[in-house]
Amino acid sequence: MTRVVADETRRRKSARLDRQNDSAEDLRWQCNFLVKSLTRLLPTLVCAALATFGYLTVAASKDVDLRFSPTGKIMTAVGGGNANAQSIAVQRDGKIVVAGVAFAAHKSDFALVRYNTDGSLDRTFNRTGKVTTTIGGAAGANSVAMQRDGKIVLAGYSTDASKQDFALTRYNADGTLDTSFNNTGKVTCAVGTDKDQARSVAVQSDGKIVVAGHSSTDRKCKFALVRYNTDGTLDTTFNSTGKVTTAIGSGKDDGYCVALQTDGKILVAGNSFDGSREYEFALVRYNTDGSLDTSFNGTGKVTTIIGRDGSADSVAVQSDGKIVLAGSCFTGRQSAFALARYNTDGSLDRSFNGTGTLTTDIGRGDAAHSVTVQSDGKIVVAGSTTVGNANFALVRYNADGSLDATFHGTGKVTTVIGSSHDLGYIGSGVALQSDGKILVTGYSFNTGRDYFALVRYNTNGGLDTKGQQRGKADHRHRPRPKRAAN
Repeated sequence: MTRVVADETRRRKSARLDRQNDSAEDLRWQCNFLVKSLTRLLPTLVCAALATFGYLTVAASKDVDLRFSPTGKIMTAVGGGNANAQSIAVQRDGKIVVAGVAFAAHKSDFALVRYNTDGSLDRTFNRTGKVTTTIGGAAGANSVAMQRDGKIVLAGYSTDASKQDFALTRYNADGTLDTSFNNTGKVTCAVGTDKDQARSVAVQSDGKIVVAGHSSTDRKCKFALVRYNTDGTLDTTFNSTGKVTTAIGSGKDDGYCVALQTDGKILVAGNSFDGSREYEFALVRYNTDGSLDTSFNGTGKVTTIIGRDGSADSVAVQSDGKIVLAGSCFTGRQSAFALARYNTDGSLDRSFNGTGTLTTDIGRGDAAHSVTVQSDGKIVVAGSTTVGNANFALVRYNADGSLDATFHGTGKVTTVIGSSHDLGYIGSGVALQSDGKILVTGYSFNTGRDYFALVRYNTNGGLDTKGQQRGKADHRHRPRPKRAAN
């Protein structure tokens, strides 16, 4: 487990791709179905029985919103194998969209699930609440963004043979592929000659789609940024090709997240390694035409050393224009949450923890993967930590960088979901509802496989005592039908 968390922290590898197909799985599905049928009459007895027999090891926690299920936690099976949720967005109507990757039969697909506000699967979405999409031989979605018209955009990767490219899909509000987008609802784009991967997506106010990640040519990895027109074609007003790559150090540079400023400028964050020192936080700002913004730190680029092997996994822009990066670094022998805040000119904001940077220890193997900023200026960071097994971790900071003691008493909360590792995943893994409640997504291991995992927290990290305790929102049944679009 320590190896898995370390891999997540250092961002060297994707989630482990083990395939599970136990002969006892059919019996487990049937038992779960029968148990859920009884929960309306015997909730207490059922929960005890589930815990006793090990089918559901998701105990109630005081840190989650009970209206989202008796525990505030949801696990959802997608496809026939492991399923890892990596990004989340909230629609204007409050429905929750979660994207990631589904593994089955020597392949992987884009995966998308939509939930109602109470955590139940939205059956108006592809009739099951779930959809998987094949792109090439192996594919996975790393990020999701909502368009103003309700269409849903996913960005990730597609692999054929030894080549890996940026991959995008766009869905209509009912879960069908949008054929006005590249005629198929799917598009792939080669940026470099070796391995490309889209990590993050954002939609501009004019509807153009901005995708950030990294690109490799001759084993040299750089930040990569691509902009598409609304129909899925490359936007040639952006760096004349629709694509731009940026070297930061003399070694490997990985872009992991994108954010848009109100003036249309584009921020991309990740890490940089110059070949002689450790990895550093890296941040680049582009003008709307794809050129580097030299009003930002003189070069359009800035790197920041935080601990050892620092990597920024997520970026958010405050209402005052200041820029917050969240990720992880090593402090001593353990990894920790790491944050940095920059002024609009690219300098570190010294009003944030006195230095512009901070680290936070939670357990062991801590890794922050997603950040968002509340309307009151408080900063919410989600990720994972190891306390026995890996758990979801959520931290809230005051605007000055101090821990917010009104949140769960310490500013920190950890949540156990499944029977083994629970990882609040990389990308846009945290989102805020209009009522201020906090959603965190990732994946959880239970009964031999990984499931999409979703947790909702109250604004203070405590219980919603007015919640109606209904049957547990557990969606680990066999999906039907298998897939809506290929």
